[in-house]
Amino acid sequence: MYLPLTRIANRPAQQARHAIKTPVYVFADIDETITEQGRIKAATIAAFERLQGAGIRTGLLTGRPAGWANCLIQYFPVDIILSENGALGFNKRGGEIRTWRHPNSVPITSAEGRTFIDEVRTRFPTAVFSQDNDYRLFDFAIEIAATRQADASFDFTELVGFVQKNDWQVKESSIHFNIWKGVYDKVEGLGRFLKAESIDPEDVRVNGVFAGDSPNDEPLFGWFEQSYGVAGVAKYLPMIEKHPKHLLEGDEGAGFRELVAKILGDP
Repeated sequence: MYLPLTRIANRPAQQARHAIKTPVYVFADIDETITEQGRIKAATIAAFERLQGAGIRTGLLTGRPAGWANCLIQYFPVDIILSENGALGFNKRGGEIRTWRHPNSVPITSAEGRTFIDEVRTRFPTAVFSQDNDYRLFDFAIEIAATRQADASFDFTELVGFVQKNDWQVKESSIHFNIWKGVYDKVEGLGRFLKAESIDPEDVRVNGVFAGDSPNDEPLFGWFEQSYGVAGVAKYLPMIEKHPKHLLEGDEGAGFRELVAKILGDP
């Protein structure tokens, strides 16, 4: 369910000044978690490489499209990617890349998908559809005015209501509203994906770390025993019920690098 900005969250997250349990897995969102002004800095890529060098498996849990994930899993220092908010997973082991699709996912190019997109375009003619939609398989994204060249007066509350009334899912991130057919989210998709790859979800939940920044990360904030929000998540805390367990002082990629430094025991 979409929660308006006036919704008060259940408890404050704690500032990340504590001893961290050394994880087996480290996962992160992409946009405004590991990016900085839309780019991934060399220092952040090096942080992922340091984690892998320490024997820690790394991953990205993102709303970004399958096409991006297919590229990143091959060229970026990560072992696992879950894309499109839980629809499609990639697992890299020993040079082999295995893919997985959520059984509840509905291709956006299906007749149902095309019809609904046409309905959204007709009902909301000023909505700005994301440039990355061409690389999506199971969802589509609409830009948020605060971060892109979109109509600042666009009524996202009306859009959310229309999507939910038609039994589609919608989640807000720091850059998009993502819309898809099928009941799943990042946590439910991650659990199914891990089981399909013979990885124990409970081991990941207890011995993994997750860093995120926005409402579509809420399920993961609640699920991971060790979850962190970069500083920018603070503006979303009134919207969500499940907070990150800890808040980092740094924002975006700087916050993620701060977390990596804590994990690896940097002075």
